[in-house]
Amino acid sequence: MKANNSLQKNTVSSVKAIINSDYVKNRFKEIIGEKAPAFLASVLTVSNSKAMSNIEPNSIVTASMIAATLDLPIDPNLGFSALVPYGGVAQFQIMTKGFIQLAMRTAQYETINVTEVYKDEFVNYDHLTGKLTMKSIPGGYRDQDNEEMIIGYAAYFRLINGYEKTEYWTVEKIDAHGKKFSKTFDKSFSSWQQNRPAMRSKTVLKSMLSRWGILSTAMQLATKTDQGSIKSVEGEEVEVEYVDNPDTQIEETPQKAPVEAPVEEYPVEDPDMFGLDNLWN
Repeated sequence: MKANNSLQKNTVSSVKAIINSDYVKNRFKEIIGEKAPAFLASVLTVSNSKAMSNIEPNSIVTASMIAATLDLPIDPNLGFSALVPYGGVAQFQIMTKGFIQLAMRTAQYETINVTEVYKDEFVNYDHLTGKLTMKSIPGGYRDQDNEEMIIGYAAYFRLINGYEKTEYWTVEKIDAHGKKFSKTFDKSFSSWQQNRPAMRSKTVLKSMLSRWGILSTAMQLATKTDQGSIKSVEGEEVEVEYVDNPDTQIEETPQKAPVEAPVEEYPVEDPDMFGLDNLWN
């Protein structure tokens, strides 16, 4: 226990040293303006969590920088985005509300939603037309909040120009996708085990938006960086390493083996002693 507390203190102090440097503070201010101090305070709060006790400090800050670029809070309780530890680094992860938020900011969506589909209300799904037929069952499994009777998840959007799209996946298809693209799927600490309904919803929504939605610059960045460790940010170019899901759909990104990085204390005399000048040119 004492050893874990020591690692946690080292991570917090290292992150604090990084974000207190003028170099980093100015970088965040360039991105989110006057919101920067409050956002950096949330970065320190997240780094103080038990989950981040042995995580490489720079990865926490660079992942947070992507969240700032997308203007998504990293407090997991808010449901927009979060930092998830894996392989000694912090992964940036967007949640369902985060993807919906980015979609709505384009001002091209009339409506967008994702929902569970219960066994008693499902009628048919046409894979060619994308039409999902459901029936309302008063007092049914949905009203009972019976999660064991959820057979799938459906995402839907309608643009202001009238174009609409529905995508439906069975829970078996979603979970098979999760197992394929996440090495930690079966781990007790993973998001798939901690909150599987949320991950199922996100999986279907992300698939629909990335294939059929408005691919704004923000949405493209979100799709690329979701569930990745941010290695560098150079202008609009972002290098991402997928340590948990190497078979990611961003195929052109070179893959590397997970590395357990030691946590170190950093002095603060030199603003670029953290190597961030190479990360954020």
